[in-house]
Amino acid sequence: MNELYSYKNKNSSDARRNSFHFVFVSKYRYNTFRDGFISAIVKDIFNVVSKKYNITIHTQETDVDHIHLFLELPITMTVQHAICLLKSNTAHNIFTIFPGFKQRYPKGHFWSKYTYYESIGKVTAETVKHYIEEGQKKYKLLHVN
Repeated sequence: MNELYSYKNKNSSDARRNSFHFVFVSKYRYNTFRDGFISAIVKDIFNVVSKKYNITIHTQETDVDHIHLFLELPITMTVQHAICLLKSNTAHNIFTIFPGFKQRYPKGHFWSKYTYYESIGKVTAETVKHYIEEGQKKYKLLHVN
């Protein structure tokens, strides 16, 4: 069975699913992720942080000023707690790796207060994955050329 369609939590006997589509926006909507190197590093940071907190990232894509995440939270974790963990830990790591960002974000806030999230209930995992990946392809066609 495809891992995205598995409703069984691997770490327990609980069969519920806690999947979400998150969008995090950089503060002041700076075009931070325009650089492919920075984008790749930020994706790696999200992978490290998510593993630390047992969050499964199925797919992630960056646009110039935001990142889309399709993820699955542990059933005991609230959405607000996950947002706090992901934003604070990734911001800390980003400022550590890119100390020059402290000049662009002098108050130490890398992410804006805006966060979009949507529960993935009746929509299939493939639909969300397709939406995120196709959005990135459209962006590249419009802005990279």
